[in-house]
Formats: sequence, C-alpha cells, structure tokens
Amino acid sequence: MLEVRNISATFGNFSLKEISFSLAEGKHLAIIGPTGAGKTSLMEIIAGVRKHKEGEILLDGKDISSLPPHKRNISMLYQHLSLFPHYTVKGNIVYPLRWRKEKGMSIHDVARNLGIEHLLDRRIHELSGGEKQRVALARALVTKPKILMLDEPLSAIDMVTKEQVIATIKHIQDTFHLSTILITHSPEEAYTLADYIAIIKNGKLVKFDIKENVWKNPEDIWFAQMIGIKNIFPIEIWNHIYPLVNTSDYTHVGIYPGDIKKDETGLIKGQIIEIVKYPHHMEVLIKTGNITLIWQTSNQEDVKKGGNISLSISPENIYLLKEG
Repeated sequence: MLEVRNISATFGNFSLKEISFSLAEGKHLAIIGPTGAGKTSLMEIIAGVRKHKEGEILLDGKDISSLPPHKRNISMLYQHLSLFPHYTVKGNIVYPLRWRKEKGMSIHDVARNLGIEHLLDRRIHELSGGEKQRVALARALVTKPKILMLDEPLSAIDMVTKEQVIATIKHIQDTFHLSTILITHSPEEAYTLADYIAIIKNGKLVKFDIKENVWKNPEDIWFAQMIGIKNIFPIEIWNHIYPLVNTSDYTHVGIYPGDIKKDETGLIKGQIIEIVKYPHHMEVLIKTGNITLIWQTSNQEDVKKGGNISLSISPENIYLLKEG
C-alpha cells in the first residue's frame, strides 16, 4: 500500500498543501486537474525526483521519504519518453538495471508481454509511435516496481496510437500485479484506467474517492467541468425547459452528454444545429429554448442537421451545482 501523509512543498511561487491519500496494492489512481495545479510535482515527490518540505511517503509500511528514486520501487514514465536513440530497443529496456543490485525482470519476458520481443535489435528511429510507447513502458517495468506512474502518457499522440497505448496500460494493470498512478487531462481516460480519482486544484487535493462516487457527486461548476460535464446551465434558465424543485442552495444544473436520450415522447423539444463526429461516437448540438444541449450518441444514430428532435433526461442524471 502507498500512503501519502500531509505532503507539503514549495517551488518558487507555487505550493503543494498538506496532501494525503492512500492507495491499496493493485489499485489504480488517476490524478486530474488544470494545468499548473501541481499534478506532476506531486508525482515527482512520490517518485523521489523532487524534495518535499513536510510529510511522509510510505510504501508497504516503510517510510521511503528519504530514499533516492532508484531505491523506492517506483517507476515513472514522462509524457516525453526520453528513449536513447543511439541504443537498441534492448539497450533502452535494460538501462535502468545498471544501478540496481536487485535482479530485475527478464528482458525477454517483459518484451514478450508487451508484444515487442521481435523489436529488441531495432533502433528507436525505426519504431512507430505505439512501439516507442511500449518500449518506454517495458523500460519502466523491467525493475519490477510496485507502483508505475505515468505522466500524461496519452497526450500528443494520434488516435490509433492512443487506443493501442490504452490497451497496453490495461494489459499491464491486469498482468503485472502493480499499482498505477496516471496523470491526465481527460475525464474519459481517467475513468477507463483508474479505480480511484484524485482532483487537485491550486496545490490542494480537493477530492479523492472511487471513480463512481466522483462521477455521480459533482459539487460545483468547476468540479463538474473537470469530470466532463459539458452541459452546465443556470437553474433559472433550465427551469423554463425542465422545471426542478428544491434548488434554493444551488445556482446551476449539470448534465453529462451521454445521459441525454432520444425519446419521441420526451418533454425536451429542440432543433439539431450541428453534428460533430468522432471515431466511436458523435456529439449532437441541439437548440432548445435559450440553451444549446450537447448530446453524445452512437455514430449510427439517424439524425440530420436542421431536424427536430425530442429528448428525455432521467431526473437522477440532472446534477445540482453550486458556484465554484
């Protein structure tokens, strides 16, 4: 188990403030938050790359706060993979073992597990983007870490490569019996790859819970935006479309695009003003009253720009939000 206890640190004008959480062995955490919130700094403190001012980091009950990175049994993979172009794939994978007395995982075992055994003698420039990601992951895994930390591994890569890397990370989670900590800006990636979600804002941990609880309990507008709620409207405007009760403590409503349903008997009537298609779904923009709803649905849905449509939303999928 990883235990982070009251971690505080200052870097120039920025501070991390009394961050605490625990992550059980074999569980997976996604850290989300805006740029500059302190996500990478926190990860680097856990890995031992950055120093902290106060607090403790424990792994399986042992205080590792003062240990150098290579003795923490934690591997960290940055967004920029930092593979060595003058080494072969095998040379890159074996590189972290140079400073370790403990025996690492077999090079061929980890390469075979990630589907890159046939690439071991190739140079880095001969690889595709997805292959480079798997080489970097193999290098991170060869030391047999208890925790694998990934700093935005899915940013700045094309859709095909992203899907390959997601599948690889899921395979690692299912096969290597370790915990993962993932930094991402994408709520969808966080939900797909994590059991727990941590949300950081201005150096503070404002939420830590299982993902289902986080997704079903947005507290304010900022929180809702962080977890992918795209439909956010003032209550007084929403009440003209779908009247609500007991809203006195709240200012806005929030609705996930995927919680809206096409329904011929639905009470929400509107006109389709735009259709945006993605590889596996589409977003349909619908004008109703004084607002524009975003509805996420299958690419196979029969809709046309300019057409009229009726929609329904279950009351439990309309979240009441405070300012924030």
